[in-house]
Parts: sequence; C-alpha cells; structure tokens
Amino acid sequence: MLNNPTSVYNQTLLNEATDLLLACLRGIPKDRIDPKMYWSWAQKALTLAGNGGTTFEKMVSIIHRELHYGDSPFSERSSERIYTIGESIKASGQFSQFRRLLREQAPYIVVMARVRRKNQKGSEK
Repeated sequence: MLNNPTSVYNQTLLNEATDLLLACLRGIPKDRIDPKMYWSWAQKALTLAGNGGTTFEKMVSIIHRELHYGDSPFSERSSERIYTIGESIKASGQFSQFRRLLREQAPYIVVMARVRRKNQKGSEK
C-alpha cells in the first residue's frame, strides 16, 4: 500500500512545506542551477533541511546552500513568505512535525510544488 502523506501529516503543514519550497525556488540565479536538475536539487535540499535543520532558520540556510544561491540572497518577496511560514510553524508548535515532513516526504512536496507552479503559470496566461 502506498504511503499517503496526508494520513500522517496535516494538510496545513504540507501546504506550508510546498509554499516554502516555491518561495525558495522563486529567485534562484539562472546561472547557478542546471534546469535539468532543478527539481532533483529541490528534493535534495528539502531532505537535507529535514535531516540537519535543528531550527527553522537552519533549515532555510541549508535549502539556500543546496539550491546554489551562493552569495545571492532570497528576493524580498521570497523572504517575506519564508519569514511568514517560519513564524507560523513556530507559533503552531509543530516544528518537529514539519522537519519530519521535509525529511520523509520531500518527493511528495516536490510533486505538489510542481503541480502548483504549473497551475500558477497556466493561470497567468
């Protein structure tokens, strides 16, 4: 039987994880990431953040490093969204669940992000 992530994690945390990934991906410098590796690196970044991110701030730093931002900061729009997600996760007291979600369900979060991104691009046309 396939593991259904929504049976283990609540939908709010899945949405927050998807939003975090999309916010982090939004401003990657074009010369830093091979388009063929885009989603693979995103998945790896989430998994590593879930494994090594003992705080939300550390998770964001790991994602930043793994997405090859180098010295480039997140955009203002991305930064605002990342900050809001972090505050929400901290206020809910669900950091450990969020961390586990990134560690264990990174492929599913990437699926959600890809679909949401495709839908957003389709609605902009």
